[in-house]
This record gives sequence, structure tokens and C-alpha cells, in this order.
Amino acid sequence: MSTTMNMADERVQLYKEFLGEVYSYVKALGPLPENGQRLIACVLLGRTIELGTEIRCVLGEPDSTSAFVLLRRIIETSVDLENLCKDAGYLETIEANWLAQRQRVLVMAEGRGSTHRYLDSLAANSSLDQQLRETSEPLELLKPKALSLKKRFKKANLTELFEGPYAYLYWHTHRNLNILIDRFLSESEEKVNVQIGGGLGADDYRLILLCQIPRIRIRRCTVSGPLISVGGLGS
Repeated sequence: MSTTMNMADERVQLYKEFLGEVYSYVKALGPLPENGQRLIACVLLGRTIELGTEIRCVLGEPDSTSAFVLLRRIIETSVDLENLCKDAGYLETIEANWLAQRQRVLVMAEGRGSTHRYLDSLAANSSLDQQLRETSEPLELLKPKALSLKKRFKKANLTELFEGPYAYLYWHTHRNLNILIDRFLSESEEKVNVQIGGGLGADDYRLILLCQIPRIRIRRCTVSGPLISVGGLGS
């Protein structure tokens, strides 16, 4: 148990140090030029800070299994931030992915929204046709820019991150039932018990430490001037 607690203290300290570095860097940036992509990069950096703060809070709770989900989100955000720094046209990829997702919802609402328990209000909206046109028209131009999650990792030269730590985190959220069975079920001679909120084991702590927030570095952004980049694990 003492080893487990030491690992818990270590992971909390890692995130505290990470957030301290990020706050110091952001404070030193000063005023930002009115460049659309650069501003979006700073928005993604802000989201990374929020997620890091949330993880720090979660790690102080008896059951911190949701740290796996938050870590996945941080890695996904850091990949987009890395691509924004490398590619001056990556903002179009983010927009294309969003428009494609929005189009799917609007088409669903148009097709069977009146009988859909979650989309009935959208289907009844008088502006549905207009929203669909305003979504579909720009998407036709941007569709070639859209990238799947795996291809976004590949573009950032972080394929091994996708295949390794990110995959492990994915399994620990809900995809690997064997992991969930080991975490939540315990069997005695008479019955099977469901244990919720029992905390993480030593192996779980090791995984979280392995997938700690990527290193922060200042890099030359292709759009204009220096920008903080939250690089991929192992980069």
C-alpha cells in the first residue's frame, strides 16, 4: 500500500509541475497577434490547461479512474495543437471535421428527427433546412481536408503514441472488458461482489505515470512567431 501511495503522490506532483510550467510560459507570451490559426492554437492550449487542472483534482479523490478519460482528451488536444504549429492550413482540417460531424446530426434530424427522442426539437426547428445548407456547402470544399483521429496522429508524426499509450488508455476506459472485470468484480465462495469506487491499483498508477502529460516546449510556429507546443509523449 505504501508503494501505491508513493506513486499517487508522484503523479500528483508531476501534474502540479506541468501546470506550473504552462502557466509560466503562457504569462511570458504577452499580447497575441490577430492571426486566426494562432489564436485557435492558444485556445487548444487553454483547453489543455483546463484538462490538466481537472486531472489534478481527480487524482486527489479516492477513486480517480476518470483520469484515463481526461488523459485521452489531453493527448487528442495536444495532437491538434502540434499539427496547428506545423501546418498553416490545419485550421481547415479542424473545421472540416466539425462540419462533417454537424452534418451527420442535421441529416439525421431531417430524416427521422420527428421520431427521434433526442432530435425532435431540432427536427421541428424552422431553420433546419438553412442550417443544413450552411453546413453542407462549405463542407463540400473542405471535405478533402478532413482527417480521421489516426491520421491526425500520423500527420503529427505521433503514430507510435496512437498505437501505444493512447490505445492503453482507450482500453482502460471501457473497451477492454477484462480490465473492467478485474477492477469492479471480486468473487468469493458464495457470490460475486461489485466494488465501485475502490481506487486504482499499482499497475493503473504506472500506466498513468507512463502517459503523463507530454513535455512542454517552445517551438517556431509556421503562422507567426514562437508558440508553446504540447508535444506528443516520447517526442
